[in-house]
Amino acid sequence: MVAAVTTMTGAAPGCALLDKGYLSEANLATLRAQGQPCLIAVGREGKAARWPRGAETQRMHRLLRLPWARRRYAQRKTQGERPFAEIKQAMRFRRCQLRGRANVGGEWNLVAAACNLRRLFALGVAPA
Repeated sequence: MVAAVTTMTGAAPGCALLDKGYLSEANLATLRAQGQPCLIAVGREGKAARWPRGAETQRMHRLLRLPWARRRYAQRKTQGERPFAEIKQAMRFRRCQLRGRANVGGEWNLVAAACNLRRLFALGVAPA
């Protein structure tokens, strides 16, 4: 994923904030070898977890306990999750009504545009 971001934007991300789905010894070792700073969740927040087994995972577990890493990782929740939560809760969008890749893509574009307009209105941005 980091390589795809680098390819698409032409610049490497400053610090990758990733959820537990990306956690593996191989991913951690690769990112560390590339010198890419990252914070990857090793468990669910607020839940008691067993101590991780791999050396890289243990290192990440210790890193995430540091105050600066907690603050930085907490930013992830407000950036990527909020639009989806708003679409599900405030806009009550649970599933697509249409079928087929092109139709679903069009429906999703409409929902995303509506979400963006709601956000602009809430921020008080007036149309040009």
